[in-house]
Amino acid sequence: MLHTIPNSTERARLLEVVQLQRQLMEALCGLPGSSVVDQAWVQGVWPALPPNWVRRFWENDNGNRADWILAIATASLDDKQTIRTLLDEQLRFAELYDNPPGVRLTRHVWSQGVFHAVNKLLKSFYAPMFYKDEGFPDASRDTFHKDQFILGFNPAVKICPYTDTTFQDTKLDHFLPQDQFPMLTCHPDNLIPCSTDSNSGSHKGTTVPLDFNELDQAGAWFHPRWRNSVGAYHLTFPSGPAPQPRINFVAHAPRDQSKVDNMARIFGLSEFWGSYLGDAVQNVATDVNGLLKFDNLFPTVANVRSRVELLARQIRGKIGREDLAISKSFFYEHIANTPVLLAQIVRTCTQGT
Repeated sequence: MLHTIPNSTERARLLEVVQLQRQLMEALCGLPGSSVVDQAWVQGVWPALPPNWVRRFWENDNGNRADWILAIATASLDDKQTIRTLLDEQLRFAELYDNPPGVRLTRHVWSQGVFHAVNKLLKSFYAPMFYKDEGFPDASRDTFHKDQFILGFNPAVKICPYTDTTFQDTKLDHFLPQDQFPMLTCHPDNLIPCSTDSNSGSHKGTTVPLDFNELDQAGAWFHPRWRNSVGAYHLTFPSGPAPQPRINFVAHAPRDQSKVDNMARIFGLSEFWGSYLGDAVQNVATDVNGLLKFDNLFPTVANVRSRVELLARQIRGKIGREDLAISKSFFYEHIANTPVLLAQIVRTCTQGT
């Protein structure tokens, strides 16, 4: 949500997986309780899929998947209607970000009875079925799996949209957590490429970025695809030097302040970015000194300020392509407008001449 995320070229293929989930759930919820459900019945739900893949789907996971399917097939009519309603709501989740929102999502307990089976069954489409060892049938290759979806991001996502840090090992975050939104386990708009840190419990983890009790449940939240924070805020810092700058997030429009606050909170951005900026003044002094020497200029306040401002502009142009460019660009602007920090850099540059 800090940057614009491209779509994967494999988006349509993953939506086909979502359709497989929907077909299976609708078929199960439409069955009379006395119906026979076996591998042949599943093949009838998905007639276009290879029989060998359907067999593996039915048999794998130590038979658990077959048990979950049978539990749903024999559920009461009331439970089946509840399942239909909940899953239909979840598939409309994009409407949460309309103005006004077109849907409200129900908070539900998925850990009991047939709902536990629904949760486990739908999540199994992601893990293990979406992993490389399993995969989904594809006419143009042996299987379609998560690695191919990640490779389909064009341009490749190398800077985390949650923390603005470089990552080598791309993770996929379920923006709306799959434990509470099982129908979105494989939805491409709910799978956000991110770093390992930002997907951990110390950052977003399983936080639900919604306010269930509000009429506009997503009103105080950004979304990585449909409502990102680009251009919606700026950063401020303490007026004096500090070993670890405290970062404040200030929305440009007052109506966006709650969104900005929530974004900073769930990813711990103030502390996370602040820890990286501890040596920023010294690093800026080194860069400025190099620029001054290249231009054969003395380290006056005016010359130092102009070079710091130049660095801020250069870094801002690299947002989404360079590590921590957002926090650095704002902090460099802060330095350029803070006399005590400018004086510190002037002294450092003077000592280096």
